[in-house]
Amino acid sequence: MDVPTQPSPLPLCVIACVISIAKFVIQLGIAIYKLISALVNAFKQWKTFKNIVKAFISGETRKKLGTETETILKVILGIEDVLKKCV
Repeated sequence: MDVPTQPSPLPLCVIACVISIAKFVIQLGIAIYKLISALVNAFKQWKTFKNIVKAFISGETRKKLGTETETILKVILGIEDVLKKCV
C-alpha cells in the first residue's frame, strides 16, 4: 500500500524571491504614481509648460507642490540642468 506523500514546502529562497519581487513592484508602482500625479498637479495648477518653468524660477512650485514634487518634475520635464546653469 502506497503512503500518500505531501508536497514539499517551498524552499525559503523561493519565498524570499517572491517577497523581493513584490516589494520591487510596489515601489515601482508608487514611483510611477508619484510621477503621474506630479505632472497632473503641475498642469492643473499652471496649465502650460512655459508657466511651469516660470513657477520653478519663482519658487512657486516648491511652495505649492512641495520639494519632492518639484524635484520629480524637474527631472521628468528635463529642465533640472537648465535651471541649475541658467537661472
